[in-house]
Amino acid sequence: MCASVAWGEGIGAYFTLVNTYIYTKGPRTGSRYLVRPRLAFTVVDVTVDSQDTIWYKIIYPPRTTKVAGQGWTPTAPHEILAAQPEPVLVFSRIPSDGSDAFTSLRVPVSGMELLNESQSDPRFAQVRWQKVRYELSRPLQAWARGTAGIYRAGKTETFLSRVYGEMVARVVGKEKITRFLSGVIRIGDSLREAGWALGQPLNEREETVVNTKRTTWQFQERVVVFENQVVKQIN
Repeated sequence: MCASVAWGEGIGAYFTLVNTYIYTKGPRTGSRYLVRPRLAFTVVDVTVDSQDTIWYKIIYPPRTTKVAGQGWTPTAPHEILAAQPEPVLVFSRIPSDGSDAFTSLRVPVSGMELLNESQSDPRFAQVRWQKVRYELSRPLQAWARGTAGIYRAGKTETFLSRVYGEMVARVVGKEKITRFLSGVIRIGDSLREAGWALGQPLNEREETVVNTKRTTWQFQERVVVFENQVVKQIN
């Protein structure tokens, strides 16, 4: 009974610039693996070590670790069977008043075994928790040194991989590639270059004044104004 599952909610993405080691137990602690440059990974946590160096905890799919344990799910047995192939949410303990410390993960039904134990929910009479045993494989999580790459909060590894590939295909210079991957734009950059750096805006507005086409991109943290598809103003 073993299954694979995605692990961890991403808080951003990390793009390696140089060869670097990642560590399994913490910054410079545990087993280490060499990671090549120009690769993107999902980030699930961040910390600062005693030397004030920033480290990012990344999901590293090339290697996996096995996880086994027991937990509780509010999903009824008949619902679990009907949930295939959707994973089932499993908690390390039954939450009681919202202040309990617990962890949760999504387990494929193929990696789960129902145990002969259940409990009523202390808050909701209609919910009955089922105890389960699980065994699954998850991608390795390891710590990468911040100075060896670029971190983008709120972005995905898919986004960084895609824009990097597009820039390489268009023979964009190294300095610009690094700048755009870092999310930095400047007056005079093109609309396409701003898209590589920032991604899709929350809102986009276009208007034409005389012979000038004005485009406004609104993000949560900034507003970018283009004139004839060139960055004119950054607020």
